[in-house]
Amino acid sequence: MIGIVNIQWFDNPGAVWLAYSLQETVKKIQPNEEVVIVDYAAGGGRSVTMTGTQRVLSKLKRKACRLIFYIFPQNRKFRKELANRHNKYEKFRQKYLARTPRFTKTDSAILGQAFSACIVGSDVVWKPEIAQEVDSKVYFLKFAGKNTKKIAYAASIGTDDAKILNELDEIYKNLISDFDSISVRESTAVQYIQQLTDKRVHHVLDPVFLTDADVYRKLIENEIVPCEQKFIYLYMLGYNEEMVSLALDLAKENTYKIIYDLHTEDNIILEKKFGNYGIASTNADPLQFLALIDNAEMVLCDSFHGTAFSIILHKEFYTFGKSNSGIDISTRMKDLLESLSLMSRYGVSKDDMSNKPINYEIVDQKLSVRREESIRYLADALSG
Repeated sequence: MIGIVNIQWFDNPGAVWLAYSLQETVKKIQPNEEVVIVDYAAGGGRSVTMTGTQRVLSKLKRKACRLIFYIFPQNRKFRKELANRHNKYEKFRQKYLARTPRFTKTDSAILGQAFSACIVGSDVVWKPEIAQEVDSKVYFLKFAGKNTKKIAYAASIGTDDAKILNELDEIYKNLISDFDSISVRESTAVQYIQQLTDKRVHHVLDPVFLTDADVYRKLIENEIVPCEQKFIYLYMLGYNEEMVSLALDLAKENTYKIIYDLHTEDNIILEKKFGNYGIASTNADPLQFLALIDNAEMVLCDSFHGTAFSIILHKEFYTFGKSNSGIDISTRMKDLLESLSLMSRYGVSKDDMSNKPINYEIVDQKLSVRREESIRYLADALSG
């Protein structure tokens, strides 16, 4: 039995799609093995830039703000939509992912099963918050037995901030010491991890790129998008005024609608900002997420997987930089775009962006080479 560890338990389209694609790829490589996703639903809750007191105060502040926010009836409707979205994600996981029972304790008996191999990845399973927590036992495969192959596939640290990483050298060195095969998603992570091990650290694609666009389109062929007009798909993980401004400019210039997807309280602000141009898509599930990208005239996002699927489905897009608690978390987007010569589609301001159409023939050539290398790495790691 082969176990896969990632963060598919989080209600994020990239998290579940990468789990699906990696699962299906491993099944093709090892058709005679049972492949199961280890459904450990915890990790990464602390902030590496806050003291304990600051974290407590921040949590109390968020709870107070949400309490006030949900006093108003229209906001309670928003909360119900998010609950509906969660239910849709659970249905997707039940249908498309082969999982163990869900657990949150690192001493669970589920971790004691006899795995022939365990794979951790992709996404930010190796971020500093996890490396410093008890959750590192799971995400660095410390639970796996001596006869289990320990493989990292496209694991991501999520940042290249030297001020944070330089203090964690010994922690990471110890955590990766008994891996049989190591690959990471960002080139900057290759450089960082390589100095901590004598094993070769490979640079591979995020799992979503291992599945062909035709497969994704087959899965969403019956999905209906909530707009008959041409539209822009605005997918934001956090409110960004530059993205909102560019979306409005493009909508007015081209007579497009804006379908917007933001799962924080700021979603209410967008309703007022966009007026008649806007269509909320608060409770979209993973299939609808792909359908919205596939049917959009243009995609605006601050998300790695929003960027990735825009590329896979050959869409015109703009990706905006993002930070979290003072940490630049745009490394993953920039690394992907640089490798495909698409940095003209990245910026922190709408004035940074190029409107020159993307030549996807060149992009596909580069992706094809990297996809072949990535699948070969995974096959060698599983059989070696």
